[in-house]
Order: sequence, then structure tokens, then C-alpha cells
Amino acid sequence: MNESYIDFVEIANTGKTLVWKVVNKQGYSLGKIGWQGPWRRYVFYPMPNTLWDANCLRDVQSFITREMEKRKRVPIMKNPPSPPPPRLIKEGNIPKQLKDD
Repeated sequence: MNESYIDFVEIANTGKTLVWKVVNKQGYSLGKIGWQGPWRRYVFYPMPNTLWDANCLRDVQSFITREMEKRKRVPIMKNPPSPPPPRLIKEGNIPKQLKDD
């Protein structure tokens, strides 16, 4: 039986990359996984004074590998569309909630 003793909890989304907290089954933070720009990949940042056996390290490696594969399948928009321009309101058409009384 190959039971994992750690979980991965998404804690941030930058729009291009994600950040996960690595926690044990009791909920204690063991580190995080985040994007390392110069390396162009997700990496593991362990908390100081944590111990890791081969099974837990394999779980972290498998998780990072899966997330990198997902990232390869999702196209990154190099030139995202511009947001629509703000709507201009003519003076006679101001909604009641925007009027100064």
C-alpha cells in the first residue's frame, strides 16, 4: 500500500502560476511549491528543520511533474486581449445611484 502522508493545498494564483502549501496529515506546514522564474519550473521550498523520507520526496516530485505537464498543455497568452474601454456616461443619462444629491 502506498499511502501519502502529505497534502498539497493551493494558496495563491498569480494568473500564470500557482503556489501550494505542503502540509502533513495533521495540517502542519512543511514547505511550499512555487514557480522559480530563472529555472522556468515549479520547485519545492522546504521549511527549515523538516525531515523527508524517500516516499514523501517522491510524492513532492510526482506532484511537481504533474503540475509541469498541466502547464505544458495550457497555452500561455503572449498578447492577451485588451480590456474593453470604460463606458462613457453622458450627463443626462447618469444612473440615480451615481448622482450627487
